[in-house]
Amino acid sequence: MVHAAPGALDAGFGSGGTAVTSLGTNLVGYGAGVAVQPDGAILLAGYTTSPSYTDADFTLVRYNPDGTLDTSFGSAGAVFTDFRGARDFGHAVAVQPDGAILVAGPAASGVNTDFAVARYTAGGQLDTGFGTSRTVLTDFGSGSDAGYAIVLQPDGQILVAGRAENGVQGFALARYSADGSVDTSFGSGGMVTTDFGGGIDEGRAAALQPDGAVLVAGRAANGADYDLAVARYEGNAFDVTPDAFTFADVDDAVQGEVQSSGLITISGLGTSTAVPVSIQGPGEYALNGGTTYVTGIHWISNGDRLNVRHASASSPGGSVTTALTVGGIMAPNGVAHVGAAEAVSGSFISTTVAGASGSSGGGSAAPLELLILIAALLLAPARQAALRTAAAPDRPMGPIRGQRR
Repeated sequence: MVHAAPGALDAGFGSGGTAVTSLGTNLVGYGAGVAVQPDGAILLAGYTTSPSYTDADFTLVRYNPDGTLDTSFGSAGAVFTDFRGARDFGHAVAVQPDGAILVAGPAASGVNTDFAVARYTAGGQLDTGFGTSRTVLTDFGSGSDAGYAIVLQPDGQILVAGRAENGVQGFALARYSADGSVDTSFGSGGMVTTDFGGGIDEGRAAALQPDGAVLVAGRAANGADYDLAVARYEGNAFDVTPDAFTFADVDDAVQGEVQSSGLITISGLGTSTAVPVSIQGPGEYALNGGTTYVTGIHWISNGDRLNVRHASASSPGGSVTTALTVGGIMAPNGVAHVGAAEAVSGSFISTTVAGASGSSGGGSAAPLELLILIAALLLAPARQAALRTAAAPDRPMGPIRGQRR
């Protein structure tokens, strides 16, 4: 198979490597955040607005892995969310362990905006069990607030970072429980603001470190223009490293046949902590003894069970290795590992029988069992004659032909 050069557009994606989606006449569309679901589907979050920009709604679109619009999602592939009849701008998207989708950004009310978060089911419907009226709005003070980044903690809590204006504009960070309620144990009433020097400061990106600390990056005013800025906030420590695990290898595999490992049970994680699991090398894995095998990243917790499988080598004495990695923290987009040192890996190895051949020809040595069978067949007549001779009774010798008695 011939592959295009790294960095070249993937001709198999969308139309020549790109996908452009129009969501209606007289609508202006903006994509601001992207995430990948475990099955490879692509989520694009942003907003759509009228050409006059007098109104805007959160917009969430889903594409199939090949770049075609997934028309089974929401309404013909897209979901629109209006918070209060004004301008709402989706900026960040993340996928939760249960498959639900979070989108965060600012939502306007009059001249000001507030942090806004919406949660959608895997099928693209607003989740009625999240927040109040299926959405969450957070006001930091008297001015305009805007969320630009979203991070999921391993314990299910949700972090949204951005800016808040309350006399001065600074970095803003809010934490929510999994149900959308504000976590009042965090900061002051669930919120934190940071002023770098009295100017206009704005957080635009966030990440979670393995020790639970939260990083927010953006810009800080210096009186004349802006500088790069980053702030680190204390967080909760998470036990995201599972206990070590091993798979029993298969040493007598038949060539080219599916080999399955035994089940392992995940342990050693913190209470309510979910961590990613991924696979490296050829093969796939299944969750909790199921018959559906996958290759993408999923979230697991203590007590979950996993097994892997792969096709054995097609040559005698060949081996195939499949590695499973569990633990660590996920990046906001739901794909990349953060704190890989916190993860644990185990390998499942199958090796085919040396000297055996699953195809004719090729000069491979015949199995020992076959050689023994051939030797037995060749020696059978002589062995049978010897047995008849040994079993015959003694009797007098008769006259030689031509000799009289």
